[in-house]
Amino acid sequence: MKKISVWAAALAMTLTASVGTAEMTPGTYVGTAHGVHADVKVALEVNENEILNAWVLEQSDYPIISDKAAEQITRQIVDRQSVRVDALTGATATSYAMMTAAQNALTAAGGDVKAFTKTETKELAEGETEEYDVVVVGAGPAGLTAALSAMTDTNLSVTDSGLKVLVVERMGFGGGSMGFSGGVVASYFGTPLNEATGVSNSIEEIETLFRAWNDSDAVNDTILHKAIEYNAITLNGLMARNFALDVTEAHPQKRGDVTYTVMFSRNPYTGEYLNQNGYYNNGGAAWIGKSLVDLMDDAGVEIRYNTSAVELVVNDNVCTGVVVEDKDSRYRINAKKVILATGYADTNADTSKTIFADRKQVTWAGPIGNQTDAAKWVLEMGGEISVLPSKASIGFSSTQAYFGSANLIVNKMPAMWVNSDGDRFFDESGARSASLLRELEKPTAYIIFDSTHQGVEYMENPIYERYGFKADTIEDLAKQTGIPADELKATIEKYNADYEAGTDSVFGTPIESMSPVKEGPYYALRVCLVATSELASAYADDDCTILLGKDGARIENLLGAGGAIANTYVKDGLGAGLLTAMTTGNYAGECARTAILGE
Repeated sequence: MKKISVWAAALAMTLTASVGTAEMTPGTYVGTAHGVHADVKVALEVNENEILNAWVLEQSDYPIISDKAAEQITRQIVDRQSVRVDALTGATATSYAMMTAAQNALTAAGGDVKAFTKTETKELAEGETEEYDVVVVGAGPAGLTAALSAMTDTNLSVTDSGLKVLVVERMGFGGGSMGFSGGVVASYFGTPLNEATGVSNSIEEIETLFRAWNDSDAVNDTILHKAIEYNAITLNGLMARNFALDVTEAHPQKRGDVTYTVMFSRNPYTGEYLNQNGYYNNGGAAWIGKSLVDLMDDAGVEIRYNTSAVELVVNDNVCTGVVVEDKDSRYRINAKKVILATGYADTNADTSKTIFADRKQVTWAGPIGNQTDAAKWVLEMGGEISVLPSKASIGFSSTQAYFGSANLIVNKMPAMWVNSDGDRFFDESGARSASLLRELEKPTAYIIFDSTHQGVEYMENPIYERYGFKADTIEDLAKQTGIPADELKATIEKYNADYEAGTDSVFGTPIESMSPVKEGPYYALRVCLVATSELASAYADDDCTILLGKDGARIENLLGAGGAIANTYVKDGLGAGLLTAMTTGNYAGECARTAILGE
């Protein structure tokens, strides 16, 4: 997601500027830098020595989230008179691209970049301790639904429980992985989505499906049951509050022998959904994520963004609150119940080495909000966590995963695939699955094609992000990729000869699934194994209370929801992730609410 020049420029901008006068030619100037997927263009209006206004003219990174970054970055540029400002947490690469574009616009105006590169270094103040009934850590689908349930009732109605509830979120936006996912939500029974498809399932049928996914030692029968049982009351309650579940996009989905209902959320501007055109980020996920956040705002759920829970307050296995940090201060929040809704896959490098020690060469890639703080804190308390093996897929890198239109080359287009030694290793007309790469000594492959190939139009960003390569000669392409040149040349010559002969003598690949490599420039797209569903979660008791291991002690008043305790309800199937995040959030909120109120 980052380009060297963008990050290098951002790093350079951390230097405190010397005091000076920047003489500029008044007017409006536009600067350009590359973001996650495409160029970002920022306009600056200046006079002789001031930035009068700043705005983003063009960007096509993650919808809605990038809009928040644009709003924050441009406002700070004007307020601080600096092109080095605070990035939006969770959209760092896009934020730095906007800063770099602003710097380029400033340079075009004749400005002294150093004079407009001001950094603020300050120590966090010690804030006053606050008191809440319930504090939820994480504003993803699990955390938000848990907060609403604690504030209202299990039906998520307009009932006021009377509890004082707070959500803290480290990112600068809410919605969690819902905003980055495929935007697919399952429904098993009892909702307008099921009425639209005519497909309804029993709780027992879905329980069997969930258990078949993996034999987790953390499965809790009660939580598993509630994760499915709360399907209708959760979705109906949210839909009554205008959650954007569109019955016209409800469709039957088969998983094994079970058919259930899923809803595909669409991009309202392009009509795209899921991976229709290789773009997960251009599908409907961003809008369904925003819809959930908007209804929480309408319901009065208090959410503090850019606020990280950095420590649990636990004494004698009793949790009494959390310590949080925002951009200005560090303070303690006392609570009768704390609900951890921190996601299911750990992106903290040090913790990952501990949790996923057997990951080997599989790269983790998933929503940046998934931090698995629940698992980390349990380990710090001397407990144990449940880890399920990763389910890897073919992707590009830890930052790009399978996002982007280059995914079309991977999944659909005729082309020659080679391993790191330059040898073909399968019939390219077949399924291009992760199992193919797992069988290689090094699970990395390259898709090789020439200037006449349809995939050329999708290679700009891969080349920019350095998992795509372009060269005038095969020798240079081999040098860039690290593939032995002689082997790659021999493989291409054999492949081309077989294509001309009308028969693939190596794997029997049909001609229509082959694409000769003859006319330069030549291209290579590197693919590897990426894991987006690693589950490292805490064990939990029947009431969602966190346990220090399968048979470990309860951490009283500390609950989990969603991915934080995902292995207790072992989900499966398209759309199940978002659904069970919300249903377990509802159940955790209910457990916290009823315990506090003595119901």
